[in-house]
Amino acid sequence: MKPEHHEEFHKVCVGADFAVSKADAANRTCFVVGGKTISNFIDILDVRVNRWDSKEWLDEIFAVHARWNPFCWFVEDGVIWKTVWPFIRDEMQLRDIFIDFVPTLPVKDKATRGQTLRKRMKAGGCRFDKESSWYDEYQEEMLDFSATQEATLDDQFDATVTLARGFDGMILEDEDSMTEDEEEFIFNSLAKKTSTEHGRSKITGY
Repeated sequence: MKPEHHEEFHKVCVGADFAVSKADAANRTCFVVGGKTISNFIDILDVRVNRWDSKEWLDEIFAVHARWNPFCWFVEDGVIWKTVWPFIRDEMQLRDIFIDFVPTLPVKDKATRGQTLRKRMKAGGCRFDKESSWYDEYQEEMLDFSATQEATLDDQFDATVTLARGFDGMILEDEDSMTEDEEEFIFNSLAKKTSTEHGRSKITGY
């Protein structure tokens, strides 16, 4: 990401990958925050990953939500999600803060599940905040993943794939359902573009 990319309007969502047990050395809980731009880039804005217990990852969910105010959270449906959902639901009720979680269809094979992200990456459709403290570890884990061999750590990969699949399945909104921020961003972008297009065309002469 370049400095100006941070100023773009982002529809922010979170991809979540949960580890039930803190003692499980192979798995960590990870939340990847991404924003989809008007031009359909996905910018990775924040990554939170650790071996948290249930109290810790619950606190982290609400910390991420307070920082980014995401449109929704994408989670992979299945046994783990059905295990953690009651804790999240009770905590939302307790805090009077309600978050929209969107379960996505589970795909067991990681290589197949990662195709949406792979295609987007190959086409240059993702950007990353490389100045952030989380980026070096994130990059290393993403590069270690192989379709033919399980990586030792793959939580950040899994959360990013869940995010990409969620964005890919999100229904595009029509103009009547745009938020004020989206409308303002588009208006300002068009105004800026128009202001640079005054004068005669070198091709047509008018």
